[in-house]
Amino acid sequence: MSTGERRRKGRVAGPPVGRVRGPDGAERDVYEDADGRQYILGEQGEKLYGLWLLTTSVRPPAPPKEPPPPKEDDSDAGEDEAPWERPGGVRRDRERHRGRMLALLGTLSFGLGIIALLSGVLAIPGLAFGLYVRTSARRDLTKMKTGEMDPAGEPPTRAAALDAAVGIAFSGIGLLVYSVLAVVWFFLFF
Repeated sequence: MSTGERRRKGRVAGPPVGRVRGPDGAERDVYEDADGRQYILGEQGEKLYGLWLLTTSVRPPAPPKEPPPPKEDDSDAGEDEAPWERPGGVRRDRERHRGRMLALLGTLSFGLGIIALLSGVLAIPGLAFGLYVRTSARRDLTKMKTGEMDPAGEPPTRAAALDAAVGIAFSGIGLLVYSVLAVVWFFLFF
């Protein structure tokens, strides 16, 4: 069903107030109803309300853009760099951060380290979790600095690395102390 047919059926009121590019990449006309609410037409002609344009001045749809003419000399090196390397630019294809998961595992390592200090039990799993979190956090922080990973996860990742380091220390001390106690107990009673 074309836009003209939709208008004849009464679904579209008035001329479009602008154009917007949707998430699928297709450009659609933006309309405004009598209440001033903006909408676009969906696949089946249904009205999809939302704030599509910040200004609602009546303007015709934008004409298609022509590609720029080819350059004759390539002396401008600034256009060869990637858009995310420009000031203020960010990569959109970067990995998601694992800050929450690492923070949870870092806290687990810290807790296991405390238990290892008190009783010697769970020192080895505390060391294992702590070493995993510490190496993963370092790798993720390096990726965040280079822009390969979402930098929003930097604070929880740093906290996870710190918790893991303390968990490693506590687990190591607990393992050492209770290993020495076990050896002494073995020589005294056997």
